[in-house]
Amino acid sequence: MNLDPEGWELPLTEHQKQFWSGQKIDPGRLLYDLSVVFRLPIVDPARLCAAFDRLVDGEALLRAAIREDDTGPRIVPGERARIEVLDLRREDAGSLESWIASRSHEGLDSSRRLSEAALLLEGESSGRLFLRLHHLIADGWSVKLLIERLVALYERYPEGDRAGLAPPDRDRIEAEEAYLRSAQFRKDRAFWAARLLRATRPIDFYGSSSPLSRDGVIRVERSLGPQRTALLRALSARLPTGPGNASLANLLLAALLALLVRITGNTLQSVGMPFLNRPSDRDRLSFGLYMQLAVLRMELVPGESFLSLAHRVALEAAEAGRHVRYTVGNPLQRNFELLFNFHNVAYPRLEGARIEEQWIHSANDEMSLALHVRTGDPENLLLQFDMNQALFGQEWRRAQLVDHFLRALDRLLLRPDQPVEDLELVAEPERATILAACRGRRRPLPDARLDELFAAEAARSPEAPALLDDDGILTFRELDLLSSRLAARLRERAPARSAESLIVGCLLPRSKEAVVALLAALKAAGVWLPLDPRLPTARIAAILA
Repeated sequence: MNLDPEGWELPLTEHQKQFWSGQKIDPGRLLYDLSVVFRLPIVDPARLCAAFDRLVDGEALLRAAIREDDTGPRIVPGERARIEVLDLRREDAGSLESWIASRSHEGLDSSRRLSEAALLLEGESSGRLFLRLHHLIADGWSVKLLIERLVALYERYPEGDRAGLAPPDRDRIEAEEAYLRSAQFRKDRAFWAARLLRATRPIDFYGSSSPLSRDGVIRVERSLGPQRTALLRALSARLPTGPGNASLANLLLAALLALLVRITGNTLQSVGMPFLNRPSDRDRLSFGLYMQLAVLRMELVPGESFLSLAHRVALEAAEAGRHVRYTVGNPLQRNFELLFNFHNVAYPRLEGARIEEQWIHSANDEMSLALHVRTGDPENLLLQFDMNQALFGQEWRRAQLVDHFLRALDRLLLRPDQPVEDLELVAEPERATILAACRGRRRPLPDARLDELFAAEAARSPEAPALLDDDGILTFRELDLLSSRLAARLRERAPARSAESLIVGCLLPRSKEAVVALLAALKAAGVWLPLDPRLPTARIAAILA
């Protein structure tokens, strides 16, 4: 092992400890490796390798590893990151893509190194820089800093010093230790404890509530296009954050929330959102893991417009940002199943030519849906939808979600003051297809009540299965007996007025018990009032008032 002769070592920050714990719990998953490919239109291989060596000389974290003993994990000197050069100019494009995919899914040996790089030559003067960094030492902003410094060293070669980004030091660790003892820490902890106290129900996409797959996330990319991007920028001037990428993020998140309200019925949504968390100039120039993940809780106000929702998203994000230094959650508990990540990063040009980025997704996650927005081309934002295969295993379902989002965004951009509840997702051709499929032979309704029809079926087939769930089967005879017993109790407890006016409220999820309650209400000559337990308490109280 080629260890760096320097003798420094650093304990992990609270956020790094969270990441490390997550990896220890499930070491086979690649949630904590960042893999990104940069297409370099102009490149001199020897010059780029020399620039990268100088970059590594100046950034100790690119020579780092993890060492763990009885005292816990620490970042220590490890193997030096070097560029591996592969000449693929005579290979087909498939070979290059295959190499990138294969290498991206090989885990880093963190006991040896936390970073690696490769230069893939694909043209006479072009290539791709493959970069992989462990999340313990880098976030998205760190990748931006690395590329900026690498381009500067490349263009100044052979001149230029070996001074790199800010070296690791104990100032940040000491500042965090002081924060953990401070009144601000206690204030931040109380803020998140109160904010996350209220549970949110699982997101039910298009009626599907399958258990999430741990290893089946599929990415779908779609460009917004210049016209939508221009409309977004124009509308951003009406938000409190003013024109700029922050307002673009708030508008896109509001559009996503509006869509989810329409397709799930959940008025309360919980969204994970990464924050830069680099308040000082020094922080913004420092390589490392600074990003913190906060949780936004947004509840739709009845009659609220898209612009009002976006305004409240901006205020909620600003409030979360004031408390984002506190590390929320742990690897064993998710406070959200939806992630929104706005990558506000612009890369430098290499000798006047634009550098294109391609982030490689590991496909290992348990979230229902993640939306990444990339601003590499400021006039044409890129959307990346990461969808859990358990919910979006069919290609048409993934296409439906993306199309619905873009359709919702178009209508919200054109009519930002319309109520979110009025958002129409079905296009006219789709509406015509649905209506045509629903037309058919008309059948007369039986001249009998539902409970009477059930009684007749129970008499014909008493031992036939009537209800089935994970707890077993209820036959028609058993269901008839249970519902009759409950109906008798309801009649006994009914107020001293006509039984025809009896209203039976049922606060139950979809279950066998709910069906028993429905039949009992009808048998008691009453009316069944379903109450969804997932509704806010105030909404249920208003219905019962």
